[in-house]
Amino acid sequence: PTIPFEDFINKELIHFSKYDCERSIPNMMDGLKISHRKILFSAFKKNLNSEIKVAQFTGYVSENSGYHHGEASLNGAIVGMAQNFIGSNNINLFQPNGQFGTRLRGGKDSASERYIYTLLSPITRKLFPQSDDNILTYLNDDGLSVEPIFYAPIIPMILVNGTKGIGTGFSTEVLSYNPSDIIDYLYNKLSGADAMTKSPEFIPYYEGFRGTVSKLDTHKYLMKGRYEVLSEDKVRITELPVGMWTDDFKEYLEKLTDTTDKNGKKVVPIVKDYDDMSKDTTVDITITLAKGKLQTMLSNIGENECNEFEKTFKLLSQVNTGNMHLFGPDDKLKKYDSPESIIEDYFDTRLDMYDMRKKYMVKQLRQELKILHNKHRYIQDVLNGDVDLRRKKKPEITEMLVNRKYDMIDDDADFKYLTKMSMDSVTEENVDKLASQYTQKQKELATVESTTIQRMWMNELDELREEYQRHRDILYRSINAEDTKHKNKTSSKSVTKKMIIKKKTT
Repeated sequence: PTIPFEDFINKELIHFSKYDCERSIPNMMDGLKISHRKILFSAFKKNLNSEIKVAQFTGYVSENSGYHHGEASLNGAIVGMAQNFIGSNNINLFQPNGQFGTRLRGGKDSASERYIYTLLSPITRKLFPQSDDNILTYLNDDGLSVEPIFYAPIIPMILVNGTKGIGTGFSTEVLSYNPSDIIDYLYNKLSGADAMTKSPEFIPYYEGFRGTVSKLDTHKYLMKGRYEVLSEDKVRITELPVGMWTDDFKEYLEKLTDTTDKNGKKVVPIVKDYDDMSKDTTVDITITLAKGKLQTMLSNIGENECNEFEKTFKLLSQVNTGNMHLFGPDDKLKKYDSPESIIEDYFDTRLDMYDMRKKYMVKQLRQELKILHNKHRYIQDVLNGDVDLRRKKKPEITEMLVNRKYDMIDDDADFKYLTKMSMDSVTEENVDKLASQYTQKQKELATVESTTIQRMWMNELDELREEYQRHRDILYRSINAEDTKHKNKTSSKSVTKKMIIKKKTT
């Protein structure tokens, strides 16, 4: 049978196109693509608080989340979620135990998944509270309950780690921003203050980046590396724009040392030589230029007050916020104009979910109070001889408990939550213990009921702020440790070199 082109495109191909966009473009609520959401869901399900091989975890994700694509792309997604070098994640949701890639090659230098380990970062559950798990809408994959339609972190993670993606008919690029600024903005908004005027303007931010980011217009920003002029012909570069990786930059420098052009004609190279002292965490390249070149380049100022040296040596990068397409809570693609517009949409949905969570918590606590009250009564009745289960059939026991007005919990028509209690729990001591638990649970319920959803959110933002500071402290401690290790290696090499020279002289 023949199918008209119109029917094929609008009724068949459209399903692929939508799924392709869903795989490539994140949801605005959690900043996650489908594969990343499946990974996070599996980590929460496994309670991944001790390290596991990435290859092993990949198998677990495939088995428990209905992942139907290649293992290589899943390995890459897990590695990407754990990377923390400059230009990757501002907050990595997984810990990188092993070689997960560096800024030398933009993460492409990660080791094989068989040799590296990962686990959830301590900050992850502060971002994605466990108390939300019960109110999310989970998908079903051939009878298997898998990841939710979207998670609802307490800050919009799409603005924390950014994203890039190309779907069918749509692409997206969202820059990364400072988590502290996002927390402050939400806090001001929840406080009733005018968040737009009280909070600082959102400027792209990459953890550890030591260059500058300046605004050119509504959607454009200029990212500039860092350098210092050492002498008339010598300059030291200590930072590159985000996205320019160290090895790529060195390859470009090699081209600038060429003494012949594309046609084979001899030319004076721009770069005489360069000395690379960069590490996997920092850039440190000293360049010696041809005589007179540096001063000419520095004095030649062009667009946006950038000189010829910065342009020639690719120390400039323009980024923009004009292509921010994201799926919304309604599962429809939407184009956003600014970080603030993303937060506005996110804020309303997240606040509604706090309301859902509060109602769920109140319902659960009341249920727990009911169970504790009934258990307390039941033990007292057994001890007093008012309830005796001996020589009675199940229907008789049920009828007796119904007549004594015990509460039926959910579908437990046989009162198993009472009758299945072990005999050693039917004691005077347990009566006192249950009474104490009941009082404690009443206090919990009173606290939840008296706490507004705004205050609930603000309390969790306070906790996140503290955890984020710890997260950064750990990150920079590890970087400083690597720096010290590198310096020691360098100094020991120079000492050895001096000894060899001295020996040759004598």
